[in-house]
Amino acid sequence: MKQVRRRQTFVRHLRRDLAIFLVTLVLGFPAFGQEYTATQIIDKSVNNNTLGVKNAVMNVILTLTSKRGSTRQRQIEIRSMEIKKLNKTLVRFHAPADVAGTGFLRLDTEDGDDEQYLFLPALGKVKRISGSQRNQRFMGTDLTYADLESRELKDVNAKRLPDVEMAGKLVYVIEAIPKNLDDKDVQYGKTISWIHKKSFVPLKTEFYDKNLRLLKKLTVRKLEKKNGNWIAMDSVVTNVQRKTKTRLQIQDVQFDVKLGANEFTQRALSGG
Repeated sequence: MKQVRRRQTFVRHLRRDLAIFLVTLVLGFPAFGQEYTATQIIDKSVNNNTLGVKNAVMNVILTLTSKRGSTRQRQIEIRSMEIKKLNKTLVRFHAPADVAGTGFLRLDTEDGDDEQYLFLPALGKVKRISGSQRNQRFMGTDLTYADLESRELKDVNAKRLPDVEMAGKLVYVIEAIPKNLDDKDVQYGKTISWIHKKSFVPLKTEFYDKNLRLLKKLTVRKLEKKNGNWIAMDSVVTNVQRKTKTRLQIQDVQFDVKLGANEFTQRALSGG
């Protein structure tokens, strides 16, 4: 049962690797010279991956590229903390002017279902994201609200494919396929991840739709180790079918920041 839950969590985290605003933060492990099963690799990746980072604040630039090649940028701040192994993340848009003040709050819950809230200054109120709304695009990016959550999925078949080298780095290759593709909560028909052997950060993930056509790709362009933590400093999400892109570049990150639970409430989200 624990292995099943871990495999479920692995697929959730593959989806959250997109949301991360691709702020993937993990600790490295000395993996070279060791052999791991697909489940063990999943465990290590899951145990060291969260949406956002623990007790940290970072500034990120989002660059959105349309099908025609036009671009627009958005500046966001991400605050994240962990309380009793439950993650709380607050995203605040600072620029441009038409989205400034917009906020997004995601809260882990003990029952495994995330709570998501969006604050739009023009409306002046907090809106909960639920149901079919979770399949909508998040603030014009190539991420959906469902990509940002950690909702339980059904059991998956996880398989380790042959190891390969990617950009001079040795990686594990893991394929994950949900057993129940008819489940309405299953967003992807299959995922394949290329996981860095040293850091256990997915350097690349392919997301396939339920017809097993390639839908999205997540690629880490720049991986750095800061304060003992591996961080994806530059990542790109490409929607192959829509022919659009969202690039996420971390400008700076502060670790071990003292944050309070009161900073992750609906009142704080609305600026109250």
